[in-house]
This record gives sequence, C-alpha cells and structure tokens, in this order.
Amino acid sequence: SSMGFEVNMLYLGFCQPDGQDSLPSLRRQAEQLEVLLRQPVKGFPEARAELVVNQALFSGDVDELYQRFITLVDCGLVTRDYYMESIYGYLLEHLTDKERIEVCVDHAQALADKHTGWEKDMFDKLVTIGKEKLANLK
Repeated sequence: SSMGFEVNMLYLGFCQPDGQDSLPSLRRQAEQLEVLLRQPVKGFPEARAELVVNQALFSGDVDELYQRFITLVDCGLVTRDYYMESIYGYLLEHLTDKERIEVCVDHAQALADKHTGWEKDMFDKLVTIGKEKLANLK
C-alpha cells in the first residue's frame, strides 16, 4: 500500500548518512502518518506496526525498539523480510543484553530456516553476527 511505502521511506530516511541530522523532520512525518493511519487504510495493521517500530528507532531507545519490534513480530504484524533484517541488524549492533541478543539470533535463525537463496543468506549473516557478539560478551 502507499501508506506502507511512506512508512518504509521514513525508515530509509533514518538509515541515510545524514538521517540523524533530519530526525526532527522524520518525527514530524511519522506523527502525520500516525494521524492518517487512524482512518481505515489498506495494509493498515502492517503499516501501523512498522510506524510504531520506526518511532522507537527514531527515539534512540534501543530497549523500547527491542520491545516493540519483538512484540509486533511475534504477533505477526511485522513480516517483510528486508525490513526485519534491517531492524534485527540494528538491534544486534546496539543491544548489550545477552538474553535479548539470543532472542534476535533465534528469530533470525528461524527466518533463515524458512527461506532459500538470498533471503536465507541475509538471515544467516545476522545469525553469524549475533553469535560473534555473544561470544565476545562471555
């Protein structure tokens, strides 16, 4: 849906090298989308879920991001592979809690197991990154 596209563009804006400099603008756009998503929209649950995750990402609160993202993934509201790979990658880079890293690794492994080709490679890479980080924490 076009709302999903807009939510994705917010995330991509955050990922750009100058994304941190444009956080006020991204937050305003997220607030505007949130208002729009209060109305019936095709693809609403998924777009709203990703918007909620993006808002936590913009806040810089990794714990809040982890809680929102894992909950929404577990509820089946965040399902796009590339988006999940991006958020899991961000979490693995920034989390310091061993149990939370293990949850991310387990989720990435489950996703790798259900895919083939480049998608499997994408999630296998996350598993490797997570396991290396866990080994360094011990």
